[in-house]
Amino acid sequence: MKQKIVLLLRFCIGLTHAAQAQPLLIENVNWIEVETGHLHTEQDLLIQDGIIDQIGEHGTLAQLPVGTQRISGTGKYLLPGFIDSHAHIALGPVGGKLENRQVVLFITPDTLLLRNSLEQLVQYGVTTARDPGGLTELTVGG
Repeated sequence: MKQKIVLLLRFCIGLTHAAQAQPLLIENVNWIEVETGHLHTEQDLLIQDGIIDQIGEHGTLAQLPVGTQRISGTGKYLLPGFIDSHAHIALGPVGGKLENRQVVLFITPDTLLLRNSLEQLVQYGVTTARDPGGLTELTVGG
């Protein structure tokens, strides 16, 4: 079971890295500096290869790479990925429901539960999670 989980996680991480190949500019967004509590308003943030490369006031960043994807952050707040240190990933989604999910042939019922649980965590803004028991006993994050 643990080997299947590792393979599934490697597959998902590979998809994430492929999706991050194109530079991404989040324009005119607000963010809070965690250490000081300072609110930075109307900022541009450039992400390259999954790493924040530049941050500055809206319209002041250096020349952007060719093909940069732009997302408007106007009126929105950029948050860091949250950490859930006690998630029951192997129990599946709330209520144990799997409706509207396409089953992929190489995924077992156990790994399908994990996939759906991990997708749900990401929708809540959780990018790192630890499952302290159950079928998995694992820590995942990025």
